[in-house]
Amino acid sequence: MSGPRVTTRSRVLRRAWRRGLTFLEVVLSVVLLVVVTAMVMQAINSMLAAQVIHRQRLGAAELANRLTLQYLDDKRSMPAQGLPLVYGRDRYRWEHVERPVTITPAKPEAVQSRNTTTQTLNRIIAVTVRVWLGEESGGSYAYDAAVPGYVLSRVVNPVALRNPDSIDKMLKNPEAYREFLAALTGNAPMPAAGEGKPPEGQAPQGRSPRGQAPKGGAK
Repeated sequence: MSGPRVTTRSRVLRRAWRRGLTFLEVVLSVVLLVVVTAMVMQAINSMLAAQVIHRQRLGAAELANRLTLQYLDDKRSMPAQGLPLVYGRDRYRWEHVERPVTITPAKPEAVQSRNTTTQTLNRIIAVTVRVWLGEESGGSYAYDAAVPGYVLSRVVNPVALRNPDSIDKMLKNPEAYREFLAALTGNAPMPAAGEGKPPEGQAPQGRSPRGQAPKGGAK
């Protein structure tokens, strides 16, 4: 009776031992776990980096929009281009460019029938505002397309004021009012009071000081 019992117990123990993992299987499992963990961490880091870049681009877009609106209200109130702008935890560089826009009517006869002159069409300009991440926040000092940034362009008519506040500011600023009239009439802005006068003791062009005849004139 004892013989068969020992044989059955040894078979059960042998089967249990066969179901275990070998050293090679343990090593392969650990390596596979490390690889999967590394891939997951890399994906998480990529997502975090993309989120940071998206936030920086969103900040640049917000600043570009604010600068454009400030330009439309009063371009003299815009900050100096050499100074960085702070938005959140980052610093941004910016610049704006004005370019004339040439408009070619598809139907010139329609323009003439509406009494729209070429001068009215040629006063339209294109304003481009570029904002990018500054060098202090990991960007660059000069504009670079590889750096998180935003470019906003808008076609502007200088005589088309945006709102009553812009009209009120323009009327209270003599220089802005002169530029508005110049853009409206197509003439150069008139100098302000005291501008364009010759220095003291110097006669205006084409005239001689008191008591002296002009050079080359009758003696």
